Amino acid sequence: MKFNKVISYIFHPVLAPVIGTILYFILFPKHISKTLELTIITAVFIGTYLFPLLFLVILKKTKNIANYQLENIEERKFPLLFFILTSYILATLIKMNGITIDLSLFFYGTTVALLMAYLLLYFKFKVSLHLIGIGGLIGFFTVFSYEYRMNTLLVLSLFFVIAGFVASARISLKAHHVKEVFFGFLIGLASQTAVYLL
Repeated sequence: MKFNKVISYIFHPVLAPVIGTILYFILFPKHISKTLELTIITAVFIGTYLFPLLFLVILKKTKNIANYQLENIEERKFPLLFFILTSYILATLIKMNGITIDLSLFFYGTTVALLMAYLLLYFKFKVSLHLIGIGGLIGFFTVFSYEYRMNTLLVLSLFFVIAGFVASARISLKAHHVKEVFFGFLIGLASQTAVYLL
């Protein structure tokens, strides 16, 4: 049980954008100054980790959510809207410099995935945000490995292993049913692919 909780916290969905951004700058070719690179990473860290974390702390302190896992369908709605907004704003800001347009697609894909997760709440279906995050990372690095003709098999294999551990942990903790985990992964993967193709 403790192992499953540790896995859930280590691979919390708010970390996926930071991981994706750092790996993007490490793996893919770019013509960008180190200063701009660091600025973007810092902005992503603040916008997708610090702000959401602070937002969740406030919601918990005011008893609007029971815990940081957002297990209740109604509890998820407002935080998801916040995550959708921050992801879209970051995507637009990253695109504006005209150099890291590829990276902006990652955040547009994340926006689409979170929007789908939000809409599904009205059908009483709670997809796994953890698996949306990991599925999104796999989708993003798959399409851009194809785009740049790069071999990122090691990274993708690692993400698939992590996805297996996280899916197992979420099911074992009874945070999600199997279909919620599966559809979370599928939404994350498909959103990145769809945004790239469009």
